[in-house]
Amino acid sequence: MKRQLKIGFVVGNLGIGGAEKQLYYMIKSLHERQVSVRVFHFTKGEYYEQKLLELGVAMKYIGSKNFPPFRMFNLLIQILLFRPSIIQSTHSYVNFYVGIIGKLLNISTIGAVRNHIDRCKKFNKRSFSLLLKWPDLILFNSSVSMNALKKMKVVPDNKLMVIPNVIDLTSYKKLKQKSDKLKIAYLGKLNSGKAVHILIEALALIRHHTYFDSLEVWIIGDGQELTQLEELALQLGVAEQVKFWGNQSNIHQLLFACQIFVFPSLSEGFPNVIIEAMAAGLAVISTPVGEVPFIIDNHKTGLIVAYNDVEEMANRIHELIQNQTVRTNLGFFARLMVFRRYNYHHLYQKLMDTYLYLANFKGNKRLVQAINENKI
Repeated sequence: MKRQLKIGFVVGNLGIGGAEKQLYYMIKSLHERQVSVRVFHFTKGEYYEQKLLELGVAMKYIGSKNFPPFRMFNLLIQILLFRPSIIQSTHSYVNFYVGIIGKLLNISTIGAVRNHIDRCKKFNKRSFSLLLKWPDLILFNSSVSMNALKKMKVVPDNKLMVIPNVIDLTSYKKLKQKSDKLKIAYLGKLNSGKAVHILIEALALIRHHTYFDSLEVWIIGDGQELTQLEELALQLGVAEQVKFWGNQSNIHQLLFACQIFVFPSLSEGFPNVIIEAMAAGLAVISTPVGEVPFIIDNHKTGLIVAYNDVEEMANRIHELIQNQTVRTNLGFFARLMVFRRYNYHHLYQKLMDTYLYLANFKGNKRLVQAINENKI
């Protein structure tokens, strides 16, 4: 009889987002292999809480973020009751909780960095080094972000590991017929770091072309810049072409209806939306943000444009609108690459390899044995 492996995930939020989707994939892959998983979450009533409950995953709400000492005490009690083999964070600001409780209870811990390390440092100025030093291991989704941290010499290199984002391709296996009406999509938050105004300004540069009246641009997502972007579209005379969808859960269905995906972002770790668009067979135009240069083979699986370059963005969009062969080939090879490199079905093995590295790093022979038994 194999030893039971128990993983406790400590989660900052469960709303609609790339980090939360990858958390869902991790938990689902473990749950499907009968690994005992429990989720300790700091927020309630969000999208992925319901999705995890539907899987049958045990969930425990920890408490208000307005009083961290209470939350720390409550989390400590719940961890004691569950007694996991490993405690794993999925948001960098939660690393501190995971690290302290792991040391108090002598439990192996994994922290997380999901954005570019510079962004993590910006939003956690006072606690930045502690968030990275307290956990036993820090797990990134981006090698670019990990290498940037290595240059800072904040923690030893042997404490850093990468598991790239994955995508569950079940909904993407049958590529649906694209509509005749050309549609361009953006998917993500609407904030200054995403630079969605670049897309709208690029549209204004191509509005004199004959194809423009039949063009649709779908902006999928929400954020504090929504009103500003709507006003910009009106001001530049492209409002009739732009549709703001807000947050949506049926992402793959919306992407299947489009032909081109544009991502003008300025700061990312591993942008999940890029591989989602590629899996749907879209021709992708993106800035070289975060992991993108390692995901996109320029002019083969997508097009990479410079940051904040409205004219280049407009030229690339025009090129793809005018040349269906280029558009189709980019989408075909991008989709093929995603199916090979970022398939969800590889995730369980990658998690087990990470847990095994941690167990050996800590010299925990019992945990090594439990992990090896669960890898089979």
